[in-house]
Amino acid sequence: MPRRASPSHATPCRASPATPNTTCAFAAVAVYHTRRGVALSIRKNEMSKPSPKQSVRNEIEIPEVVKRELLLCIIGLQPLIYNRMSLKAQQTLLFPHKSKRGKDQSEEGIKHNPYEEYRNSFYIASAGPTLMKLPVSAIKNALETAALDTEGVAKSEVGRCIWMGWEDAPVWGNPQLFMTGVRMAGINKTPDIRTRGVLREWATKITLNFAEDKFTVKTISSLLSRAGLLSGIGDFRQEKGAGSFGQFMIVPENDKNYLRIIAKYGREYQTAKYNKPEFFDDESDQLYTWWEKTYTDTFSAKPKHLRTVA
Repeated sequence: MPRRASPSHATPCRASPATPNTTCAFAAVAVYHTRRGVALSIRKNEMSKPSPKQSVRNEIEIPEVVKRELLLCIIGLQPLIYNRMSLKAQQTLLFPHKSKRGKDQSEEGIKHNPYEEYRNSFYIASAGPTLMKLPVSAIKNALETAALDTEGVAKSEVGRCIWMGWEDAPVWGNPQLFMTGVRMAGINKTPDIRTRGVLREWATKITLNFAEDKFTVKTISSLLSRAGLLSGIGDFRQEKGAGSFGQFMIVPENDKNYLRIIAKYGREYQTAKYNKPEFFDDESDQLYTWWEKTYTDTFSAKPKHLRTVA
């Protein structure tokens, strides 16, 4: 039997007398030299007929997002401080007033009006079971913050796979006036007095939607419980480090304390305290009483909200 020689380099497809049926439908020809002549070993290319498996196109299957709704009842562990931007401040940003040459010494030019600042700090609902309401985005922000301190949960994943809707949530609670010293933003850190509304006791009910392939009822409940302790909502909240206001916890719908707050601090009660506030602490009482007396002595008239209409 003749010994087979090693193939030479691949050459372009050419017609050959030894292989009269060879055509250019073949990609390459390996030439073998033997004692009897030249033998061709042909390797077929993509022009050959494909196999049935290659002709079937691979399709990507994308699972459908299954959304589940969860109703959660929440009560506050610490007072909730509101810090809504006042309508006057928003109007000034939207349509700035002309600069005045001299300082306005009239009643309209006073630096602070604690009563108006107190009322302007709340989110007010035009209808519903309560006068005060809560932006649900505050709850979602708390969930995202808690995810930063929770192993196995990404903040971006919480933002994409949890929905809170756009409607604000009703908040039951007792409104009180809170005055305290603060440091203004800026290089000089100028001290100032800020007046805000506080709900000493409060409760709310939220509706939350989530993707079932990412979260379960148990993981959502656990994450929201961590958010209530590690983040909180409102001003001076736990997340900021300086204060621990705005902390909350999840309770069942038949919780006695939850039912008590809802039954007592509804829209009627909140409207009365919104118009005639109580004070959160002794310092707030002292500051407000001093401001009211100084206002009366300066302008020889009581503040506008205390004047009776003849």
